[in-house]
Amino acid sequence: MFVIELHTNGKIENLVRKYLPLISSITMYEYLFGETYRGKDLSKVKSAMERVYEIIHVNQGVLEKALNIDVTLTKEGAKLAFRDPIIGATAIKEKIPLITGNVRHFSRLKAHELEVIPLDIFLKEISSGVS
Repeated sequence: MFVIELHTNGKIENLVRKYLPLISSITMYEYLFGETYRGKDLSKVKSAMERVYEIIHVNQGVLEKALNIDVTLTKEGAKLAFRDPIIGATAIKEKIPLITGNVRHFSRLKAHELEVIPLDIFLKEISSGVS
């Protein structure tokens, strides 16, 4: 997961210096769940995340877009996990690229105007100082 990769590799400072880091509330939930499950203090982890990321909350526009994506993909026999259409729809509605280590899943949303950036390419960009 992108968030975990940044925090464990110490690249978060470069991210904050170059970009306005955004995170969907669904992705934030996934990360907080994992950290809490591993025994980390929820309030500390959440506070640290909120200092770095602007959280994009799910709204009616995101829900409508996610529903459209989910129905279309299901009809095509390419259904995704419940959270993925919501995460993708959040990026689409905000007109921002989605940085992910799961390009295979999210590339299905390109037909819905999602720009996908592979995590490994983005991490190289952060490390190299390219913007």
